[in-house]
Amino acid sequence: VDAALCSRNESISLAQRDRIMDERYVCLLNRAHPRIGETLTLSAYLEEQHIIVSTISGHYLVEERIKEYGFERRVALEVPHFAALGELIASSELLVTLPSSAAKIYVARGNGRVIELPFKLPNLEVYLYAHTEIGDITAKTWFYTTLKETSQRLMAR
Repeated sequence: VDAALCSRNESISLAQRDRIMDERYVCLLNRAHPRIGETLTLSAYLEEQHIIVSTISGHYLVEERIKEYGFERRVALEVPHFAALGELIASSELLVTLPSSAAKIYVARGNGRVIELPFKLPNLEVYLYAHTEIGDITAKTWFYTTLKETSQRLMAR
């Protein structure tokens, strides 16, 4: 592995690490959700059924914070990763709380719409890790720099 994008702040020996972006969390839901309009209240959020992304995927912040707040959501489904969400959201009335960059992908595909959360969550810190000092240093440094610059441009959209 020459490089990895990760939301975990890991200490990896010999790896260069740069914090490349902060992600905010949003709610993704069906474009024609029958009960939720342009804004989302806390009571509406808690009354709806939710999809959660497994904490083994590294996205445990949402579940931890919801427990800290003392909220109880109605969880209808747990998925192992974000890739399974598009059709689920497009064909149901379920809500999912996820990073804005992932939500933008589903919105662009017509699988849902984004709405702001009715409570605060800390931003998700995203890091780029790479072993730029092992092997072909020039090529790995170019690759690392390209990933870093491209990630930042994609997030600015």
